[in-house]
Amino acid sequence: NRSVLVESEGLLRFADGPPDYRGTFTLRPALLTDPGALALRDGEGQPTGASAAAMPFNVKGKFEAKLGGVTFPSFRFEIGPRDNPYFAEGSGKIAWGKEPRFDFDASGAQISLDKAADSAEPAGVEGGIGARFSGVKAFLSNLPVPQMPGQIKVALPAVIAGDTTIRDISFSASPDGKSWD
Repeated sequence: NRSVLVESEGLLRFADGPPDYRGTFTLRPALLTDPGALALRDGEGQPTGASAAAMPFNVKGKFEAKLGGVTFPSFRFEIGPRDNPYFAEGSGKIAWGKEPRFDFDASGAQISLDKAADSAEPAGVEGGIGARFSGVKAFLSNLPVPQMPGQIKVALPAVIAGDTTIRDISFSASPDGKSWD
């Protein structure tokens, strides 16, 4: 279980047919200082494991919600330290109704393993290469598994390690009902 906060701001219109709502959104982990934060604490008032161990992430973008679903013409996903996060940008859509489905495409920034290794900090220090990979892995493994068909596609322009450059890396994931495939 992971508590998140979703904020939106936009224009709700009722003119010329069904209503639509379009604007901007932010999605991030809920903080202990947010309203309703008591749900993030155990019976003794201490942060729960999920909220205490959450890797900082932030998603901001634009949305257009209509009766048939919501589209995200653009979004930016950031994970890691605020002063130097890893980011990916993309678009997506969620359709509901008789045939619900989601589809998201994102393109990430180039990753230089040499640069990350040069700036690696001692184990356990926020921001080192080990912490970043662990954080991304934990985030991906904790993504909820939607109970509808769909696909997430991610593309990276390159990963650089020493004198080796691996270009055009991509992967996709779809839910199988219990996990990501």
